[in-house]
Amino acid sequence: EAWFELLASGLWRSGDRASAIEAATRRSQRFPAKTAAREGLGRLLFEAGDSEGSRDQSALALALSPSSQAARRLLATSLQDSGEFTEALSHWKILAIEGAGDPEALVECAMRAGDTDSASAAVAKQLQQDPTSRAARAVEGRILAASGSVAAGREKIEAAIELGPQTAGPYLALANLQTETGDPLEAGKTLARGVQAIPGSAEIRVALARWLSSQGRLSEGLETAASATALDSDNLAAVLVEADLLRQLGHLDQAIANLRQAARLKPLSWRVGLALAEALVARGEFEEAAHLAAAVPASAPPEALLTAGKVGVTAGIQLETALRALTQADAAGLSSPDLDFWLGRGLESDGQFGPAIVRFEQALARLPVELVELREAATLGVARCALGAGQISFALTTLES
Repeated sequence: EAWFELLASGLWRSGDRASAIEAATRRSQRFPAKTAAREGLGRLLFEAGDSEGSRDQSALALALSPSSQAARRLLATSLQDSGEFTEALSHWKILAIEGAGDPEALVECAMRAGDTDSASAAVAKQLQQDPTSRAARAVEGRILAASGSVAAGREKIEAAIELGPQTAGPYLALANLQTETGDPLEAGKTLARGVQAIPGSAEIRVALARWLSSQGRLSEGLETAASATALDSDNLAAVLVEADLLRQLGHLDQAIANLRQAARLKPLSWRVGLALAEALVARGEFEEAAHLAAAVPASAPPEALLTAGKVGVTAGIQLETALRALTQADAAGLSSPDLDFWLGRGLESDGQFGPAIVRFEQALARLPVELVELREAATLGVARCALGAGQISFALTTLES
């Protein structure tokens, strides 16, 4: 067993992460009842970007050794990264009782799970230990806002910012709250203020780059994202937002090169794969793009499923998988004219003309009038599907309108 462990560690340090994971997998297969073998594989899978695989291996490790805090921490971290916040919260609570917890992770999971009671209890404990904790004060504000006291919550978060020395959390919390309450311009100002106050924070720069992108300020966003990766080249969020902005600006070769480098570091990350798929499909490399998009798991956020579906439909390869991703995004509650349009495209490609017309018409009903090209594409989609269904007069009427 020790030989397999040394081999996996050496391969990982040399940069051959795929072979390291293979060695760790063989170790766990050869010694399935060894907690360290399961945990070791889970840790490598997590570092390679496979939080779901890490979750499964750390759960097996914990089943073998229920008292292992290392296995439970890895399981909680993997669950949190997979978006399974309620389950992650239960493990962070156990670790907190054992004195080995992560208060910030516990609070974040509680907030994401909608469990404000658990978040409040954790924050109260944090403030008992450190009454000046800016992170805890900011979470107090988030809890107030989530409970309906938005103004009081905002005041609490702003007070946390004024406490100093600065941390990123309060700025991010305030910007999120401002966005959620319909004040995106103020959110941008808050993030810019955060960058000035904490110039060494890659996290705030990533958030500002995303905000600039949402405002159509792509060149500024790219400059900000590049500064984030310069600060922390291992920050996956920074790498992904920089690549997305490069793609939007048409710098496809550089975006793809950056993402291939990220893929070497995170070879099992569907997030990196999906970003690479978007850039590849824009460059016309459909086969690899469709393959990468098809690897996005059903547990991914609905926005990611929408993107995966877009790539697959555009590529015209693995259409069934692409249509399933779009349907899963729809079932998860994502509501957007973009989803309606791409579902229409997918259903049309699958020969389901009636349902496709319904989706195209839903997109037209919701698309802003200024999005002329997309509205025209949806109108043409209705007409094509009508022709496909033999409804010639309906198709002509649609085109005339």
